[in-house]
Amino acid sequence: MPRRAVVAALLALAAPLAALDAANGRMNKPFDDVAQDDSSFSDIREEAAHYRLGRANAPAAKRDEAVAGAYLAKARRRLADGHEIRARWAAEDGFEEAPYSERAGDLLRTALEAAAVGHDVAEVREKLLMLWLYLPDYPGMEEAMRRALEVAERDQDFQAVVNLDADQPSEVVAVDGRSVFTDTASTRIFRFLSRHGDRTSIAPRAALGLARSKLISGAGGDRDAIFEARAEYERFLTEYPDSAFTFPALCEYALSYLVTYRGAHYDLGTLVMAQAIIDQAEVEARGDQANVRTVLAYRKRVRGWLQDRDLSVARWYAERGSRPGLRWLFMPAGLQSWQDGSRFFYREVMRRDPGSRQGLDAERELALVPASGRDVLGQ
Repeated sequence: MPRRAVVAALLALAAPLAALDAANGRMNKPFDDVAQDDSSFSDIREEAAHYRLGRANAPAAKRDEAVAGAYLAKARRRLADGHEIRARWAAEDGFEEAPYSERAGDLLRTALEAAAVGHDVAEVREKLLMLWLYLPDYPGMEEAMRRALEVAERDQDFQAVVNLDADQPSEVVAVDGRSVFTDTASTRIFRFLSRHGDRTSIAPRAALGLARSKLISGAGGDRDAIFEARAEYERFLTEYPDSAFTFPALCEYALSYLVTYRGAHYDLGTLVMAQAIIDQAEVEARGDQANVRTVLAYRKRVRGWLQDRDLSVARWYAERGSRPGLRWLFMPAGLQSWQDGSRFFYREVMRRDPGSRQGLDAERELALVPASGRDVLGQ
């Protein structure tokens, strides 16, 4: 089956959960973020309109070119000497004194680079927006975008530590980074570049960074952000099914479900969805041994949790059937006895992995379930 068709099938499986999120009013949040981000630089957009009108009507002036060249040389010299703040000031002064010179774009680009070296993410974003809105034909725009993306990724510092050998769900996934509970400047850079960057390298990386921002927040305790993270990963897989970043995106998409799992007595849907995502990640592993090992480790952990879940359900049915006072109380439709239910789930555990600890326990306990009449759930 073609990759796009497989990804489409995976997203179709997620559709019911996405619909539930939408019903709870959570899925509108990413679009609210875009509107908020657009309004946050409405002033600079208005200034850019005035600037472009002025630039279109400004006569060429040799003095402006000389002033801009002198400031640019000073800024680059200071940057090379390790004085990034003074370098940025020099570039900004040059742009202010000669805004319509041929070096205006280089001055803004140098200011962006100085801010990047100084780890000032908000300034990087501002200079990127100025370049995009003031000088949309600037030939170095792609390099400026790529530099801003690198700064945002470094600031985000996304880390997903996965201990798939841990028994307790809360100890398995540890997602960390700097985007918790806030719409940071790096998140806004990701959002901007995901919309305006080239669709081969910049936009996919930015879209992945945006999804990671939501995942970090969700893992930190923001419940709504988990649903938003899933929406961003789904959007990434829809828009970039053939991207080089598809495999990590799928693994992180699975994490957005695993990070919410709390144990065998809780939501089974998270495990079912994570398992389907990991099956798709196996396709995207493309024989890479490190990726294959990752898929196998994820699958082993999810399968173990599914085994725990089914074994606990089998025992619950068996206990109901062994207690006379509960034997006929609230029996699910279609069952002739509680033993039918226990036998079904014990067999599911044995079918999935008969040699596992849970599979051996299920085999032993199934033999102790009293025989009844016709087994309505079959063998």
